[in-house]
Parts: sequence; structure tokens; C-alpha cells
Amino acid sequence: MVFNSYEFILIFLPLAFCGFVVAHKVGGWRAAFNATAIASLVFYAQWSLALLGILIVSVVSNFVIGNILNIAHRAKKPAPLLLIAAIVGNLFALGYFKYTNFFIDITN
Repeated sequence: MVFNSYEFILIFLPLAFCGFVVAHKVGGWRAAFNATAIASLVFYAQWSLALLGILIVSVVSNFVIGNILNIAHRAKKPAPLLLIAAIVGNLFALGYFKYTNFFIDITN
């Protein structure tokens, strides 16, 4: 499913929006954000479950590193090396998953 497909525009987007609105009315902003996160995971799962696994690992690792950086900041002990490592790790993952096939095709 792509963003400009009828399936996305006529089915997925209205369902995701209604889920957001209902979750907000029932549980507030946190529930609405959780509904949006679930809709995002469902959207990425349409491509492949392997890609969904990669996304979940990326989100969880970034969440953990963000919490560690927050704790370090509150303790007045900055952790610039951890921040740099997190950014480099994200850029490496992006480059690997986006450009590996491109470079393989060019090499062949």
C-alpha cells in the first residue's frame, strides 16, 4: 500500500483518523498517540513483517537511548559520545537498508 493508492486514501486513512479521534475522546492524548503508533505499525506491516521488526527494533533502541540521555542530562553528566553513536547508528541503518540494493545493482 502506498500513500496515493485508493486503498490507503479510502480505507486506511479514514480508519486511522477515526481510531485517533475515538482514542482521544476515550483516553486522552496519550491514547490518541498510541493509536497513531499502532496505525503506523500496521501500515509498515503491509510491506513486510521483516521490515516491521526492523522498525520496532529501531524505535525501541532510540527510546532506550533517549531515556539514558535524559537521565544523564538531569544528572548534569552529558553523554555526547552516546548521542553521536546513536546518530551514527541510525544513519548507518538508514544507509544500509535504503542503498544496499542500489549499490549491488550498480556493481552487477
